[in-house]
Amino acid sequence: PASAARRPLWLWVGGALLLLAFCGGLGWIALGMLGGGEATAVPPTQPVTTETEVEAALAATAPPSQAPPTQPPTPALTATPAPTETPAVTPNPAPGAVLLRDDFETAASRGRWALWENERYSFSIENGRLVAVGRDAATFNWAPGIDPFETFDAVFTVRILEGGSSAFFGVVYQLDGGDDYLGCMLQGDNSGYCFTRVGGEATSTPWMRVNMRLLAENEARFVVLEDGWALIVNDQCVGSGLRDSISRGTLGLLATTAADNIVSRVGYDNLTVRLPDAGSRALLNCEPQPLQSSP
Repeated sequence: PASAARRPLWLWVGGALLLLAFCGGLGWIALGMLGGGEATAVPPTQPVTTETEVEAALAATAPPSQAPPTQPPTPALTATPAPTETPAVTPNPAPGAVLLRDDFETAASRGRWALWENERYSFSIENGRLVAVGRDAATFNWAPGIDPFETFDAVFTVRILEGGSSAFFGVVYQLDGGDDYLGCMLQGDNSGYCFTRVGGEATSTPWMRVNMRLLAENEARFVVLEDGWALIVNDQCVGSGLRDSISRGTLGLLATTAADNIVSRVGYDNLTVRLPDAGSRALLNCEPQPLQSSP
C-alpha cells in the first residue's frame, strides 16, 4: 500500500535488527541445550567485602591466641640484708637456745660468711649450699663466719660434690680472728685427723677412721666448750681435745684436696648453732677409732 511505502527507513532497519537479535538469542540457547557450545556461568552478585570485614570474620572464628610467657620479675638488690631467723636475745639464754640458723637459701647468708676465692680456693653460696672448692693438696683453707662465739654446739650437713675419695671437708674454730685455731678435716676415703695451732705452733692428731657417705649427706656435730672440744660425724667420734683459751672465735667451713690434679668440691647445708647443754659436754669424752695405716 502507498501508506506502507512512506514509512521511514529507520523503522525498517530497527525492526530488522530486533528480529535478528531475537533469532540469534534463540540460536545460542539451542546450542547450549544441545551441548554444542561452552556456556559461561554468571556468578550471583555478592556484596563488596572490605579488608577490615575479612579480618574481623577471621578473628571471630580463629582460636584465641596464647600470650607469651612472662619472665619472673628481677628482685631489687638492697643494701640492708634480709632479717635473719635469730631468736630474740635474752639476758640469760637457756642451754640449747639457738644462736644461729642458716640454710644458705637467702641473701642474708652471704652477709654471715667471709666468702672469697683465688686460683687455689673458692668459697661461695650456690643452690642453697655454701660450696667450698680446693685445688691445692699442700694446704687447706676455709671461709670464716662473721658471728663470734665463746662456746657453741654446731650441727650441719655436708656432701662431697666433686673429687670423690680425694675430697676433704671439715671445720675450724679460729680464735679471736687471729692465727690460733683448732679443727678437723675428713677425707672421702674414710679417714681424717684433727689439728691445733696455738702461739704459732701447729700440732695434729693421728689419722682416724671415719665412716663417710660419698653419695649422700654426712651429718656433723662440732662442740666447743670452755675447756674442750669434739667433732662427731655420722654418729662417730672423729676427734676431741682440750681448749687452752676461752676467748671468742668464729666457725669456719673448709676444703682441700688430696691431689693437685683433682678438684675437691663440697657443699655445706642446714647449719644450726646452739648454746651447749649437758648433751654437748658428754661428747667431750668420745674416743675416735685410729686408722691402722696412714694414707
